[in-house]
Amino acid sequence: MQFTPFAGGEGDLGLIEAFMSQPNRLLVDSHHRNDSLDGLRGLAILLVIVFKFANDALTPQSGIAERLLLYVPISGWSGVDLFFVLSGFLITGILLDAKHQTCRRYFQDFYIKRVFRILPLYYLLCFMFFVVMPLLSRGEIRPLSTAAWYWLHLSNFFQAAGGSAGFLSVSWSLAVEEQFYLVWPLVVWYLKPRTLARLCIAAIFAAFATRCALAFSGVHAVAIYQLTPCRIDCLAVGAWIAIGARTPEAKNLVRWANWALLVSATGLFGVIMPALVMTNDMLTGLTFHNPWVFTLGMTLNAVFFGFLLIRLLASGKETLMHRVFMNRILRDFGKYSYCMYLTHMLIINYFHLKLQPMLEHHFGLRAALFCGLIITCVSVYIIGALSWRFFEAPMIAMRERFIPKATRPAPVLAEAPVVQTPVAETTIQLGGKPEPGR
Repeated sequence: MQFTPFAGGEGDLGLIEAFMSQPNRLLVDSHHRNDSLDGLRGLAILLVIVFKFANDALTPQSGIAERLLLYVPISGWSGVDLFFVLSGFLITGILLDAKHQTCRRYFQDFYIKRVFRILPLYYLLCFMFFVVMPLLSRGEIRPLSTAAWYWLHLSNFFQAAGGSAGFLSVSWSLAVEEQFYLVWPLVVWYLKPRTLARLCIAAIFAAFATRCALAFSGVHAVAIYQLTPCRIDCLAVGAWIAIGARTPEAKNLVRWANWALLVSATGLFGVIMPALVMTNDMLTGLTFHNPWVFTLGMTLNAVFFGFLLIRLLASGKETLMHRVFMNRILRDFGKYSYCMYLTHMLIINYFHLKLQPMLEHHFGLRAALFCGLIITCVSVYIIGALSWRFFEAPMIAMRERFIPKATRPAPVLAEAPVVQTPVAETTIQLGGKPEPGR
């Protein structure tokens, strides 16, 4: 993508004013919620939950037809990649809009919003896992040498070295995002858009190269999967889309979307298919344990989900895609996805320990796993809804007290332009509020 060059220094707000006011750019409004993004977020959390059960459903005796049938569910671990792409897109959009519309409290307002959205629920669960639960079960708290990694949002490094923390181990992806939030606002503030876009492209290639180097060095797949430098490409793809959507060439994102989806999906199929058909080790073939998946496959995931995001944003209200992601249940799953993600392993672990043996004895493995999937989805949905109603939403409302109205960026009120696509004329409105996913 070509970006219109600007003269001047990297941090000059005037460059951003010129950049954002160029004609024919797509409307990007990070101050109005785009409900379809909740639907996409709902897909991400469902993929993650389905994966936990699907990988237990295959056995070495499973035939090719059964393996193909479970191809998508067993690839559900990639829902985390979708969360990363969405976070990169939404966070970068918010930062660019804030930089364009006001210089005041750029950093303060961003971090106030992130602190009130992410930390209360996360630290509540940390307190439960490291203090309350062990006190109730054995009369002592878990060691600080383990807990500190989670309190400080460094759990991905701890787990890459072989550590674990029960149901809270899923917080590794939250740690990746928190580390991204710590650095990215400063980067967006000091770089002009063209340079920022180039940095995103460089980060995508750097993450791929880092994974390849670690893989050839014999580093374990879990470490490659969880270390921040190895996962930055998904966040960078989302950020690149957010930047590109604010340029006159933004319409090219839509024109390239179908081809990008086809190429990335074909690539993923080619990476995974041989292991799926030819081996008995389906978990290795389909997940990040496959060396082709945790090197090239993760970059293809990022590209696929990035352009899936663009296609959704480009879809008109009458299209099937828009209607699917505007489904109320799917959007509710997305709305509650933060709590659902953080607690889903608590429910799954309880099911495997208490309920699965009984159900498997009476109905068989696959029926028991299907029951576990339904029980987990219903349980985490209820927990997520209660958390949102009585904890998360009040915290979000509370943070408004710390953001003076005079410093809040004004909403973008212009109408979205019409963009010609190969299929039809489509009005694209990019926006939405960020929701941490993992």
